[in-house]
Amino acid sequence: MLPALHKILIHILDLLLPRRCVGCRSNGSSLCTLCLTGLPLALPDEPDLIACYEYNDKTVRRALWRMKYGNATELVGIFADPFAEEVLATLAELLSTPERNEHIALIPVPLHKKRLRERGYNQAELLARALAEKIPEARVYPSLITRITNTESQTKMKSRREREKNVEAAFVLSDTVVTLPRICIVVDDIITSGATTRACVVLLKSAGAHTVLRAAVAHGAL
Repeated sequence: MLPALHKILIHILDLLLPRRCVGCRSNGSSLCTLCLTGLPLALPDEPDLIACYEYNDKTVRRALWRMKYGNATELVGIFADPFAEEVLATLAELLSTPERNEHIALIPVPLHKKRLRERGYNQAELLARALAEKIPEARVYPSLITRITNTESQTKMKSRREREKNVEAAFVLSDTVVTLPRICIVVDDIITSGATTRACVVLLKSAGAHTVLRAAVAHGAL
């Protein structure tokens, strides 16, 4: 669909069926500025983990589920600025003496091809691309990791061990692995137990990555 036509159709739909904020239910946006600024901040408990918001907050959950399953991809843009700020704050510490022309790899957690066809987009890749627009040194590697197993949703797993087992051998590295930069960031929308992103970290370190961070809009145990 042509971009201009797509924008016109979105505008018409907004007039007929205006988007409502998942927090206060006001019209005009899936998450209004007031509700966004009031979201509780995450307190990551692992040194390699970057996250903006506490996933157990009902507004955070509703927003991310709408972004993930409800085709509300405008939420990617809404979360882009605070997400980039969190990532940049961490990178400022790691890159206190950056090497010349150094760049950072953003690796979105991949969807299985079947799930990607059903959903039509990978929200982790959209977030990675939004971060790359905010962080000049960042480059997105969308095909570096492939999900070869259509695993059951992690939200259905009760224990940490069940979640880790669910994603064992679910991912493989691309056959054309490039030389990775010093810092890589695995990007996802939500990190709960962390099993999925840790599986990706293992693969990247096996490919020679020096420092691998994990970043998500929200973090928190279910």
